Amino acid sequence: MTIQRWIAAATGLAVVLTLSACTSSRLVAGSEVRIAVTAPLTSLNPASQAGRTSSTAAEVAELTGTGFGFRDASGELVLDESFGTAEIFALDPLTVQYTIAPGARWSDGVAADAVDLLLTWAATSGALSDPGAGAEGADEPDPGVAFDGTASGGIAFATQTPQLGGERVIFVHFDRYLPDWQTVLAPGVAAHALARFALDLEPEAPAAEAKAAVSDAILTRDRVALAALAEAWNHAFDVDDGILPEPLLRVANGPYVVDELAGDDIVLRPNPEYDGDRRPAFETVRLRVVADPAEAIDLLRSGELDVVTARLGDTTGDALTGLDGVRLEYGVETRIEHLDLQFDDARSGVFDDPLVREAFLLTVPRTALVSELLGEFAPHAVPLESFVLGETSPDYAAVAAGNGSARFAEPDLAEAERLLAEAGNSDPRVCILFDADDPRRELAFSLIAESAADAGFRVSDCSRADWQSALGVAGAYDAALFAWDPQVLGADALGAVFRSDSAIANLNRYANDEADRLIDLLATPLTPEERAAALADLDAELWSDAYGVPLFSYPTATLVRDTIESVSPSPFTRGIAGNAWEWRPAP
Repeated sequence: MTIQRWIAAATGLAVVLTLSACTSSRLVAGSEVRIAVTAPLTSLNPASQAGRTSSTAAEVAELTGTGFGFRDASGELVLDESFGTAEIFALDPLTVQYTIAPGARWSDGVAADAVDLLLTWAATSGALSDPGAGAEGADEPDPGVAFDGTASGGIAFATQTPQLGGERVIFVHFDRYLPDWQTVLAPGVAAHALARFALDLEPEAPAAEAKAAVSDAILTRDRVALAALAEAWNHAFDVDDGILPEPLLRVANGPYVVDELAGDDIVLRPNPEYDGDRRPAFETVRLRVVADPAEAIDLLRSGELDVVTARLGDTTGDALTGLDGVRLEYGVETRIEHLDLQFDDARSGVFDDPLVREAFLLTVPRTALVSELLGEFAPHAVPLESFVLGETSPDYAAVAAGNGSARFAEPDLAEAERLLAEAGNSDPRVCILFDADDPRRELAFSLIAESAADAGFRVSDCSRADWQSALGVAGAYDAALFAWDPQVLGADALGAVFRSDSAIANLNRYANDEADRLIDLLATPLTPEERAAALADLDAELWSDAYGVPLFSYPTATLVRDTIESVSPSPFTRGIAGNAWEWRPAP
């Protein structure tokens, strides 16, 4: 394949959309939107440990940040060329040229540039952090370099130091091809602001001087300077006791900036320096911290909130309906509930035989499970039909139609009995691991066990409160009922879960050479059509092997006052504000 063909294919990895340019202000004078969040704000740095653990920090980051692209509600990549562009420069090794657009600026008026991207690489790739540094009891006065940005996902494969190609250009080298190369680098912390705070520079030190201090520290491996930068990157943006970081550190590069904390409200206002394509309409955004979902719905009912998102277990379906002047929009998370069978090192070894695996899956009452577990909260929910695609994906329907899932749509006890007879197993025993403290999973276990018993299986309870510690433990169970979120594992999720040699999340010892080949293929440049075909083939392999069954995507319910338009829940953001720049007051 020629380099031109490879680059064309890589760029066409998904259907790529581009934001249309917006040249005039959309702000509506005096407008305000009030959104419920469940927890206090912990940090203005969403990539630090304090920021990653907070859904509210993620919500704020959606409002205040920007980048080269993002996933829309269907999972399609939308490029934001008003911030910059990402282009493949070379393939061996994969080298990506990231170029910041001339008009991209931080909210203090300083231009965003390549040093901001270099800092993001340093803080999140793990390449500069010393093993064990930052741990409790680390030696002083040299505690080492300890950026606590998670070294996971694609950026962890950028182990070489990037090269600066001018003020706005950086070349990042990756150890392998990455499907998400366009979005792995998104600057959430301004290099000049961090340097002014951490490196004893004057608060008004020229931005160029501050940026140079950061790039010099990274490129020369200045351990003293890097340790200071890491400490500030990790903690200086924390919100402690309801007090925001000093104004120097509140700069943002997206549509909004955090203005103040007012009681239970996090108040954001438009970034005066933002000149990108995601210009907002609301003059004020208030994130109201309301821990109790029922209270949030009451505040919506009384007119004190405009947008409230509920998740499974937060409230009942009755509480979501019948609210005057409020519309209800259902969505899904990327989190998936599923039942996995152990292929090796199981408690009884019953599923070593593919006939027994198939027989057991033919007893699982998938439709009844969804109805019983979700019906009150999400009455329109249906079973998930794919291991590899979420139901919002444009390719989902086509893949599900041909992957073999239809065979397991409803229990077929007669066929299950026939398969057990063919396998010569008259007393199949299955012990299922699940969370002993989760009533919903206890109900699911009961429904599965009752149906399987009618076909001759003896199903027992392997539940435990510390169920996570038992996942993957040899001899502990035969099947596991739990949820996982492919977003957490990033672009390598398929390989982490399904590849034969994965030590990350292949918890059921699944091994299939053809599946391995398809996973490796999916980690190369593919056209959208080639990628869809490979995903369909991988899905078919998993169903054919009786890997287990996906049960459902976790539903969400978003309540929106009729005075607000264009709110669109997305499974690819941790909150509702992923498209807040599109929201507008109703006429």
